[in-house]
Amino acid sequence: MKKNELPEWAKKYDRKGVTFRKKGESFALLEVSSERVEGKKHPVLRQKYLGTVTREGFVPARHAPGKVRMLECGLSHFILSNFTRVLTRACFNSSAKFAAPKVAASVVLFLYGQVTPVTVSLTMATKDMEQDVLSAAENSPVVVARLRDRISALLKERIKDERERTDLLAVLRQVQVFEDTPGFPGYPEQAAQIMERNGGRFR
Repeated sequence: MKKNELPEWAKKYDRKGVTFRKKGESFALLEVSSERVEGKKHPVLRQKYLGTVTREGFVPARHAPGKVRMLECGLSHFILSNFTRVLTRACFNSSAKFAAPKVAASVVLFLYGQVTPVTVSLTMATKDMEQDVLSAAENSPVVVARLRDRISALLKERIKDERERTDLLAVLRQVQVFEDTPGFPGYPEQAAQIMERNGGRFR
């Protein structure tokens, strides 16, 4: 199905390397890749079923128990969606590519108080770059700590009321997804209401 024909509630799960297949009122989401196979003239197409996208959200494919983890995604998504540009600029003389692990490390530090192999593995903010994030924290601890403090300052600046800010962070910390869930499932209604009361200019 052409992606520009998708309804808005399905488009938020779109990303590079996936395709949608309509099934009734919902869509099957498939990860698509290709690989060279010996004896084959052309690359072989592979498709992996990820789950179903409905109006209510994303329903992951069933997995064997213990195979797929739940990862934090709410607060980290809020921070990265709204503050990445400012945080990247704070990484002096770093391109966006080289600043990304430092920014992600600062998010982990803000979330958990330490950047360790365990804490890095708990959030979608570090997905597919865990080792780079650990290296950034080890090699640039002062920068990462400064970025963590900048996150705190930005949150206070955008959500001035302390109680509202505390409530928003608490609600967002509870948002988790399966680690192979594509895209962001959206903010809980309670979080969206707090954002709306504080200007509503949030991603």
